[in-house]
Amino acid sequence: MKKRCSLPTHKYFHYYGGRGIEVCQRWRDSFEAFVADVGPRPTPQHTLDRINNDGNYEPGNVAWRTWKEQAANRRPQLRDTCAQGHPRTPDNVRINPKGHRECRVCDREQARAKYARRKARAVGAAR
Repeated sequence: MKKRCSLPTHKYFHYYGGRGIEVCQRWRDSFEAFVADVGPRPTPQHTLDRINNDGNYEPGNVAWRTWKEQAANRRPQLRDTCAQGHPRTPDNVRINPKGHRECRVCDREQARAKYARRKARAVGAAR
């Protein structure tokens, strides 16, 4: 959190400090103050989420959430469809382990094509 907001060399600085997102002085000065305000991390699957994405890291604007919970709290995207043209709706988007959004329709189409290729190979091998 502190590095993303304050180090211009951090690879995600442009998403945080570069947009003007800051960490409150109390938390910059003391990890104990941060834990007192936010509480300990509930599980390893939880990460820190800002409730208002345009707000700072400060008391009242952060919460521990899973990736799935955070997916519903993103800045508006420029595209409302995936690369193949499928609509990006909450039901049609999944978050992969790296935090990237993926289209469920595209995933199903790729799985069906893979299954069809395997089946065709099996039929050809049986002849």
